[in-house]
Amino acid sequence: MKNYISCIAIALVGLGFSACEFDNQPAPEIVFEGNFTYNNQVVPMMNGRASLSFYEDAYELNDRFTVHSNQNGKFSELIFAGDYDVVLDADRGAYEDNSDTLSIKVTGNTNQTWEIVPFYFVNDVGYSVSGSTLAATANISKTSTRDLEYVSLLVSRVIICDRVNKEDEIQIPAAEIDDLTNISISADLTDWTQDYCFVRVGVKSDGNTYYNYSQVTKVNLK
Repeated sequence: MKNYISCIAIALVGLGFSACEFDNQPAPEIVFEGNFTYNNQVVPMMNGRASLSFYEDAYELNDRFTVHSNQNGKFSELIFAGDYDVVLDADRGAYEDNSDTLSIKVTGNTNQTWEIVPFYFVNDVGYSVSGSTLAATANISKTSTRDLEYVSLLVSRVIICDRVNKEDEIQIPAAEIDDLTNISISADLTDWTQDYCFVRVGVKSDGNTYYNYSQVTKVNLK
């Protein structure tokens, strides 16, 4: 019994030293940031969905770590200096998969543009309010071979707005769209209680769960 207790004590002491050693590790201080872009234009996303994986042989805690995009198409993370192989994670958004690896040497704050090919790209949007009706117009380009399923107007009470985080969504099926460069959608906000809302246009293509988006816009209703 004494030996058993002694073993436990030694193990706990060992864990204590390990925890202290871990706590004494310096936190990462280098800012790695940038944007997902298409033809030098930022590609809006679903918040936290698109991601880059970083691989480093000398990284002791794991074989990789992941940096996620916000809904504006921007990514930002504190990392350590080092040599990394970076890849775009597959099946994380409405863009073409690309398994190419980018090898980078990080020695200080780094700004990196990551070019992707979205299935559709929202070139321009406009919003107007008349009474309880919110109207949107959109100019959209097809940038892949994916067929269009529908275009939607997403309305949210908070700034995070996407196919999941929304209060309302109005869809126009592809069969009712004659011209991608001139799409009109409207939402009835008769029961809306706020003086404002957050909106964006989403584009759903066949064979993919995710949307392509416009940037989120705050619209004052009164």
